[in-house]
Amino acid sequence: MAGVTPFIASLVVQGAAVDAMSSVTFTIHTLSGRVSKPVSVTQSTAWLESHHFATAGASTFRLPIYGLYAGQTNTVDIVVQFLDGSTATATTPIATAAYTDPNGVLDHMTILHPRAAGQALGFDYFYLKTGYGSPAIVDTDGLLRWLMPNPLTSSFVSTFIGDGFLAGSGSIPQIVTMSLDGIAGHAMPLAPVGPIDFDHDFEPGRDGWIGGVDYKKDKEAAAVEVDLQRNVLRGGDFVQILTDYMTSQGDDPTLFVRPGVDWFHLNTAIYDPSDDTLIASSRENFVIKVGYDTGDVRWILGDPTKYWYTFASLRAKALTITGLAEAPIGQHALSFAPDGTLLLFNDGAASFNEPVGEPAGQTRDHAIVSDYKIDAIAGTAENVWNYDHQPELKSTLCSSARQVADGSMLVDYAVTNDGADTRILGIDPSGAVVFDFDWPNPRGCATAWYAVPIAMEALGIE
Repeated sequence: MAGVTPFIASLVVQGAAVDAMSSVTFTIHTLSGRVSKPVSVTQSTAWLESHHFATAGASTFRLPIYGLYAGQTNTVDIVVQFLDGSTATATTPIATAAYTDPNGVLDHMTILHPRAAGQALGFDYFYLKTGYGSPAIVDTDGLLRWLMPNPLTSSFVSTFIGDGFLAGSGSIPQIVTMSLDGIAGHAMPLAPVGPIDFDHDFEPGRDGWIGGVDYKKDKEAAAVEVDLQRNVLRGGDFVQILTDYMTSQGDDPTLFVRPGVDWFHLNTAIYDPSDDTLIASSRENFVIKVGYDTGDVRWILGDPTKYWYTFASLRAKALTITGLAEAPIGQHALSFAPDGTLLLFNDGAASFNEPVGEPAGQTRDHAIVSDYKIDAIAGTAENVWNYDHQPELKSTLCSSARQVADGSMLVDYAVTNDGADTRILGIDPSGAVVFDFDWPNPRGCATAWYAVPIAMEALGIE
């Protein structure tokens, strides 16, 4: 049975007693001439039952299959694992329709450098956070492998949560789940605590997921952690955090914290479990670490030629940048590299919204990816390495970089060619380009605000 898009289907499996099963695995064979590993997903029987694909006591169940090639006859292996350790296997063809993007974007990719057989890369799939609805999963051959009809107008504020995606609305305070099987969860309004909508990113938190939010009193200067029960677990309001801190140190916060102006522009906030803190990227100012529950300012990493550095209280928390000494400038997409260092996309754009006559900081004519080893005790941030594509690429807004366990990296230049294009590159551990894909970008950062690897080749759903 066809699903909501050609990338999704549902297969009726007969002759297997549901009560005797422990899990079911489907594997979609890679097309001839392609390099990406086969999509392979194991779904537990408990998950199939809880999502109404299987019923206890039955000998027939439905198996959701996703990651299919559009416009192809897919070859799919099915393996049923039983509680006694035995297995049953079958292979079936699944024919799919071609896919046409109604926006004329995601199906108009140009391969500038194809991935070749034998090239080592630590990931085979990634998803794009787009301005055109659900996230889109793409393989490293450059083929779309998953998306679904728009439950929202944008997936900028989204993250993968194990069996699908969690997304926040950019217009009202609600979250939406999108299952890989193509089922959109119910829209879930937040408990009434103040946010008016979500803004920018979702990332894993301590107990839920951290999303940027707007409040009536200010814009793009706060993050909250939410769970799937619609609860706001805790928040980081940088209006309050910086007002309290600067006041305690004798500075006038009203000169820096300017509600109603996009003075902070929070684009990512991530949880650091090593010391129970929140690290936030303020595009206009710096990267800042604060206590997760307390909000106390731990350190600041940023360009000392910007306006923030003129305040003694903020300057006192500034880390000294050593090593290659590239400061974060207009940065996006904080994450931790496999070795625990802090990775970010270093856009290179000076501040846009500083007070008239105040310093906006440095401008770089190209974007890089920067990695920092933070020593909070010594007060230093060693710029360990930078990735600088040759020829250099400019991407002053949005954009991302993610590194996986073997050192490979996925880099998203969201607004290249003066914003007309989006370039997504796969970089191997030596820094060599494995693939280079180019999409049109008709507006803003809509094509690929961020790009994130996803393990569709070995996905386990419990």
